[in-house]
Amino acid sequence: MKQDVLSLQLYTVRDRMAEDFAGTMRKVAEIGYGGVEIAGDGGLSASEMNSLLKSCGLIPVGSHIGIKVFNENFDEMAEYQHEIGNRYVTLPHIDIKSLDDAKNAAGILNGIGRRCSDAGLVFSYHNHDFEFRSYDGRIAYDVLLEETDPSYVFFQMDTCWVRFGGYDPCDYIRKYPRRFITAHIKDMNIIDGKAVQTEVGKGIMDFRSIIPLLEEYGTEYLIIENDTCSIPTLESAAISLRNMGVFINTNMI
Repeated sequence: MKQDVLSLQLYTVRDRMAEDFAGTMRKVAEIGYGGVEIAGDGGLSASEMNSLLKSCGLIPVGSHIGIKVFNENFDEMAEYQHEIGNRYVTLPHIDIKSLDDAKNAAGILNGIGRRCSDAGLVFSYHNHDFEFRSYDGRIAYDVLLEETDPSYVFFQMDTCWVRFGGYDPCDYIRKYPRRFITAHIKDMNIIDGKAVQTEVGKGIMDFRSIIPLLEEYGTEYLIIENDTCSIPTLESAAISLRNMGVFINTNMI
């Protein structure tokens, strides 16, 4: 891994962030996280965000950015990311309901990726499970991976959603080496055909196999996330971090 750090996607603790943005960031650091992936700036200016991160001893390992911002406020977004010391920007969603949609989406990702590369940013796309639907014999996610330029379009593998989409994350890591620049480490159980997310180590995800492969094939940051915690969110984040010790090589942290 590029940095000796495990990170939290702050969407996990969005309820607490909404009540006390700075205080929750400090709690995340106190739990033991070394980095955070930002999902909303809490109304902070870039200088305020930078000061908060530094005061907490946290490094920014990414920001989730909506497509409207990429399209309409790119320069301001890029300036903000540089000022807070973050290079990694991720598009969290794009609509895909057909093969043509997937091909068009690949073109959109290429355009954003090239612009990010020119601006000194590293661009990736974050999957859910719907990208694993097949259209005319092609899996939409494969279309995105195969029809984007690997020099400036990367992917953030959400391991849970790959598995729930019906595929083995390890197969994708091997098939598309060095495309997954970051990864969401997210656990789940499948109950009544639905993905019920849980703390890392309490579900069905085979992180003993997945995490070493991510390391081998060039993933730079592991980012813990739980979209729908069934216990208090900071407690969930703490348990997941603690349980990561079962799955990781001690040289990675």
